[in-house]
Amino acid sequence: MEKEVRYLKYAYTDSEKKEMAGRLSRATIEAREAGDELKAVQAQFKSRIESAKNQANDLAQKIEQGYEFRNIDCRIKRDYAHGKICIYRLDTDEMIESRDMTVKERQIPIGEDCTMEFAGGGEMEEI
Repeated sequence: MEKEVRYLKYAYTDSEKKEMAGRLSRATIEAREAGDELKAVQAQFKSRIESAKNQANDLAQKIEQGYEFRNIDCRIKRDYAHGKICIYRLDTDEMIESRDMTVKERQIPIGEDCTMEFAGGGEMEEI
């Protein structure tokens, strides 16, 4: 008997179809789970990238502007002789404001130790 192999149509049996259906179900579930894991990882990386971009943009803006606003401790000096209030930054000792006292501010509190000179020097009382 002579034999030859040919590429022909093969009809699956019911048991083969059932076995393939089980494998298809498992492969479909595995693909969906892997896709869900990929989405989760992509979301994590997207969040990390956005955070880094925001930080970089914030730093670039600070460098470009050269300053930012902060709460800075200041001292207040009252010059009763000239009716002025001056405010100085404690970190640089720069005067940031000089203004006239209000009528209420001109009143020297009772018992407060004030340094005053009524002529010439106008020494200031520090609060």
